[in-house]
Amino acid sequence: MNFWCYLEEKLFVMMGNLFLMVLAGVYLRACGNPGAVIFYFIGIWLLILAGNLVWGYERQRRKYREMCSLFAGLEEKYLICELMGKPKDQTEKMYYEMLRGANKAMAEKIEEVQKISREYKEYVEEWIHEVKTPIAAGTLICSNHPSPQNGRIKKEFARIGELVEQVLYFARSEQVEKDYFISECILSDVVNPALLAYRPYILERGIGLQVEELSETVYTDGKWMRYILGQILSNAVKYQDKEEPGIHIYSGTEQGKIRLCVEDNGRGIPPEELPRIFDKGFTGGDRQKNGATGIGLYLCKKLCERLGIALSVASKEGEGTTVTLEFPVGNLHRM
Repeated sequence: MNFWCYLEEKLFVMMGNLFLMVLAGVYLRACGNPGAVIFYFIGIWLLILAGNLVWGYERQRRKYREMCSLFAGLEEKYLICELMGKPKDQTEKMYYEMLRGANKAMAEKIEEVQKISREYKEYVEEWIHEVKTPIAAGTLICSNHPSPQNGRIKKEFARIGELVEQVLYFARSEQVEKDYFISECILSDVVNPALLAYRPYILERGIGLQVEELSETVYTDGKWMRYILGQILSNAVKYQDKEEPGIHIYSGTEQGKIRLCVEDNGRGIPPEELPRIFDKGFTGGDRQKNGATGIGLYLCKKLCERLGIALSVASKEGEGTTVTLEFPVGNLHRM
């Protein structure tokens, strides 16, 4: 709070006092009072006025600092009205009532929006579970009635299933804590199911797969980790353009943390795109040609943050990409 701004606000009061001083001086002089008396009278008046201004400024500055400190410490800023002191004058009371009314209206609006969002998410989750039935039925029909086109149809059904699963995880990503269970997992028990799910795609593209011994124990949610690894494997398969494509999965412990790496020798990521690969909706360059949605890596990053896992990507264009998942070592996740 600036002192000169405060004086500017009190300009009318100061001008009024100066005008009254002049009138009082003229009146006292007209009554025959000596100049020394008038001088002392006006001097005392000025001291009282200056003291009142300084006192008022200090009081407002102290209150301003208290309110700023209180506001800065609030996580929910709109609750400031509930923590403000009782208004001391009519102007403060008017602003206080207006602020309370605005906060009440905002809280009601937030509750309405949250209710709509909650109902929408519940509908999406229910729809996803319902749509899985015709997908499974279509796949089963293709298996029971062989034809030259069945392989392609089953592949499209599998792609639909992946996108439906992505919608489900996206809908639940805001409240992961209600849908995950941290337990002790061996890395191989998490990686193998993801590899099994993507085995047809790996075989179809003729990709060489090298999986080292993954014997480290981590604390995480197996279901969410399988989804994250599935998205990583999907990208590793999708962006292969070498004559001898390959994927190498390995793990290790470094600086007190367990690292799981998925390395491929695909086309890699251009340097200018690398900082944006976790942005929502970012597809970049020719990735749109491969049906990229820009949601997969965004979801992976978001879920990893909720699970306490560091996700990073290193890549060289034309040489390949390495995705690293870094798990903390210890009982933190178990607790």
